[in-house]
Amino acid sequence: MPTTYLTVYWEGTANTLSPPTTQIGLFWAATKGVDITDDNVPLPHRASTQQHLKMAFDGCAVTNGSLGLLFAFGLRQQAARVASRIKQILARDNKEEDESPSIVCNVVGLSRGGIAAIFLAQALHMNEEDLELNLLLFDPVPGDQTWSGFPYTGIFAKDITDCACLRRVLALYPHEPLPDITFHAPILVAYPMHCEVEEDVILGCHQGALFATRRSNHIIHQASNLSFRRIVDFLEKVGTKLALEPYFSYQPSKFDILNICRNALESLEPTTRKLHDGLQRGRVIVRRSSGKFLNKYHEHLENQLSSDSNTSFLSSRDETKSTTRDASYPSSAQQQNYQAPSQNNKHFASYTPQYMLDIIIPDEQRSCFLLPTSSASFSSDE
Repeated sequence: MPTTYLTVYWEGTANTLSPPTTQIGLFWAATKGVDITDDNVPLPHRASTQQHLKMAFDGCAVTNGSLGLLFAFGLRQQAARVASRIKQILARDNKEEDESPSIVCNVVGLSRGGIAAIFLAQALHMNEEDLELNLLLFDPVPGDQTWSGFPYTGIFAKDITDCACLRRVLALYPHEPLPDITFHAPILVAYPMHCEVEEDVILGCHQGALFATRRSNHIIHQASNLSFRRIVDFLEKVGTKLALEPYFSYQPSKFDILNICRNALESLEPTTRKLHDGLQRGRVIVRRSSGKFLNKYHEHLENQLSSDSNTSFLSSRDETKSTTRDASYPSSAQQQNYQAPSQNNKHFASYTPQYMLDIIIPDEQRSCFLLPTSSASFSSDE
């Protein structure tokens, strides 16, 4: 049976989808498919080929006022609405076809929208053979204090190990800390063993890492460009169809992101960011003063570029875009002659940590260098 793809977006607490506050609203608009967010909109008939549907929610302070702002009220109800739609699709397809239905639900949640995505995974904890759930959690912040836990929004949002249908998770955490009084410490979640999980640290500060893309060297734009590429890669990998051109006038390529990552390695400003650890290991987010790579994604791009002699993956821009690329973008000959940074280079001495941006256990500090403890999805030489 052809697969039905349902893509769901949750904005951050005080954010709106339209007009867009962050890239969440832009990606929602750019996603191909019938919008079934409104419960009164009937499901379209089963398609003979792939069918694409979508849902999206404004921030909980927009939909639920002060209760949403202070206590994230409304998130579980929204997650229940998505779960109900999934069950409707399953029931529809079971009725219309003899074969078992196939549904892929892809979810992107920012800040408290990430908490809503976690609540959805908990609502779909049953072993649903016909359902595949994929989550992109962008700085999932419950709004709880790190020292007291008040107002306890995230106390039940740290564990989704019972979600049998969960297949893939990409959790992205901007490294820049905010004061404790802002209640902006993110959550590290406990996932089921069968799930493919990547937790990576990125540039920027909370939703400041998810504003509109722009050809600029400003840190906010650099962080937002990196976030854009990560989200696009994830959504395309899990089957969501995108029409980016009308909504993203600047679409940074993977080589643009490589330049951002390489330049960021020159900044020697260590940071530490507290979080809520679902595994109770006391982990924190750090920016070290050195690293072989900025983060896991940077390592992946360097390895991909050095192993691909044709550098075909760099052609994410079409021919029309290539005429407007900036002077730092290399020619085809330069790309083919590219050499990955040598591990013998003085900047890659044996004591240099693998990642400048990482999630670590502070107790495992040795000398002035922090050793990585988070598992990498990409190969490492260490």
